[in-house]
Amino acid sequence: MFLYTELKLAYRRYWSSNTPYASANGGSYNFVLEKDKGKAIPVEQRFWDDLLENSTKWGLINYEQDWLCTEFDGLNVTLQSPTVARQWLLQMGQAAAENDLTIQYCMAYARHILQSVEVQAVTNFRASGDYQAGNDQWKLGLSSILANALALAPSKDNYWTTTTQPGSASLPPRDAVFWVFDFFLPFMISLLCQF
Repeated sequence: MFLYTELKLAYRRYWSSNTPYASANGGSYNFVLEKDKGKAIPVEQRFWDDLLENSTKWGLINYEQDWLCTEFDGLNVTLQSPTVARQWLLQMGQAAAENDLTIQYCMAYARHILQSVEVQAVTNFRASGDYQAGNDQWKLGLSSILANALALAPSKDNYWTTTTQPGSASLPPRDAVFWVFDFFLPFMISLLCQF
């Protein structure tokens, strides 16, 4: 038996150096902006407090921080400072906890997953690679071992449930053999990961 619940999720990749939230761009919050990299990182607790508290007003229950590896590797400040990346994740986690939200980490390094020990709002992380039909995105056994050790739920990237997705011409229709590996197998794995 499946229970229907409406999941309200906020998804965030890396922050742009043009973010209107940054005080340097006319906003109200402190960010480290690296214009040459085109990226930024918030460095003020008040930013996360306001962002996540305001998001609960429209029903947010889970915040997904995607592209963690890109955010980390794409900024000089996170590569040079021993504390900025940790501070970023702790601030995000504190605001989420204060607003009864959960966090999913995505495209994370092991260091990000281990950081979740200090961030109780993190409940899961994406244990698979990006979904692309025919690749190894369904292999999530090794990263699931880490998830289990940290009492986190592994998740799998989304996947197509039909051979043709309306409005998308990115993949051609597949035959039945590909359907088993591209759609049925990921679906079954995602169900098993829930138990």
